[in-house]
Amino acid sequence: MAARDWGIDMTTRFPMTLARDADTVLTLDRTRLLLSFRAPQTPDALMPRLRRLELELEPSGPQQSGGRAPSEVVNHTTHRYWVRSLVGDIGHELHDAMEAEFGEELEWIGPVYHHPQAPGRAGLQCPLPDVLLVKSDAAPPPVGAELREDADKSRYLPGYRYYTLAEPRQHPAHEVRAQLLQREAYGDDTVLFSNMPLLLPYSFEPADTFFQPDPAIGYQGQWNIIKIRAGGPGRTAYDLQMGVSTIVIAVIDSGSDLTHPDLRHVAGTGGPNNDGSHHPTLPNYAVGHGTMVTGVAAAITHNLKGIAGVAGGCRIMPLCFNTGHTDADAALLIGFAVDNGARVINMSWNNTGWQGSTVINQALTRAWNSNVILCASSGNAGGPLVYPATNPRTMAVGASDQNDNRAAFSNFGNLLSVVAPGVDVPTTMVQGKGNLSDLGRMDWMNNFQGTSAAAPHVSGLAALLLSMDSTITNEEMRMIIEGTTDRVGPVTYTTTRQNGPFTTSHGHGRINALDALLATLPARLRR
Repeated sequence: MAARDWGIDMTTRFPMTLARDADTVLTLDRTRLLLSFRAPQTPDALMPRLRRLELELEPSGPQQSGGRAPSEVVNHTTHRYWVRSLVGDIGHELHDAMEAEFGEELEWIGPVYHHPQAPGRAGLQCPLPDVLLVKSDAAPPPVGAELREDADKSRYLPGYRYYTLAEPRQHPAHEVRAQLLQREAYGDDTVLFSNMPLLLPYSFEPADTFFQPDPAIGYQGQWNIIKIRAGGPGRTAYDLQMGVSTIVIAVIDSGSDLTHPDLRHVAGTGGPNNDGSHHPTLPNYAVGHGTMVTGVAAAITHNLKGIAGVAGGCRIMPLCFNTGHTDADAALLIGFAVDNGARVINMSWNNTGWQGSTVINQALTRAWNSNVILCASSGNAGGPLVYPATNPRTMAVGASDQNDNRAAFSNFGNLLSVVAPGVDVPTTMVQGKGNLSDLGRMDWMNNFQGTSAAAPHVSGLAALLLSMDSTITNEEMRMIIEGTTDRVGPVTYTTTRQNGPFTTSHGHGRINALDALLATLPARLRR
């Protein structure tokens, strides 16, 4: 087969670009390979042999750089090892040298490609040379000495059949796929590769500008996201779900900056006679309060700017009180959220005078009966919970600090559900009003504080859970979130309730997003 038929650079054995499917074109990384061995290997035994070839194992594990620890864990296995060149591009001569060094110990040599939308090593993957997936409803490919179906794996692969290649060193998957697409007139999605990522999928860290700490300016990064196991080093909730756009969180507050580059709002639903935009003079609210709350819950995740929200793939419905700020306004906005498709309502506000309000209680009851999840801040007076957190249909959320202590200002009591970070939380701010600069702008801040910051962590977690399984009821949601918390703080959890141990200062504990999401999976998938 002529190299020019498949766009193969003459200095390599692999195409420079590869259509992974109908929507994604991968680009060859000419400095890396994936080596698959027939028998198990150890890194200590491999490293001196690789050095003779001017190669090295792809470095793995926590790497200190500028005070940061990205903790990117490379997907080495006992039989497969990722290697990279010490001297530049890998060409035919180095391929031949590897063949001579390892001989029949090698099962195959796999190319490494980069995904166009994933930065750094997170986008590197190997389309395995010995596997092809063929659509179940397509004409079966010619099966012979080179291509054989694995019936056991096909049985559990929805929509596709699983084929293995007998001689991947001589006829790798990219060549056989190209022949099938040409000969059988298949579409790009009819024959797919099995793609192995260079990084283990549970080492994902968002690429948002302000996710990592910056010791030079005393910025501690998004400690809150790491603390609740949503993102950061090791396995986190983001490895399972970052939110889907069909799940909407209503934030009843002071409105939101609708043009903020790090926020995704629901178009055209801001409340009756209101578009939900930021209200600069609303009484009883700090300037930008609603924009801050919105960012904690759902700032766009992994978009190379700003911060990561708990449920960055979900959308926000910003609902703004008018200047009257009455109990009727609150009830009206709760009803509007329910009628316009919100699955979660965040209420980062309190009013002792509204305790027992008939009109708000009826709105909350209707929302609960409509299977909406209700999250409310516990209050910032360091005393008993304040309404609407005292309504039993809400999840009352207190604030915790970097050490999992209850923040001194955080209200507490027997109706407290959980705690979440509420001290020095990085978030979005009305454009130009913040204290963190990205490309000359000041659209974010690093010190949102209060139970107003804690509640949207829980609202975001509820949205993540609904993104995993939209059939979860609000009753089940409460059981999952309260039942999977970390029992933290210098306190004793003495009372056992339906959803687990309890203490008045921390409720059921500090939320754990990873454990909550894992609780929705069948046991065999939780590992």
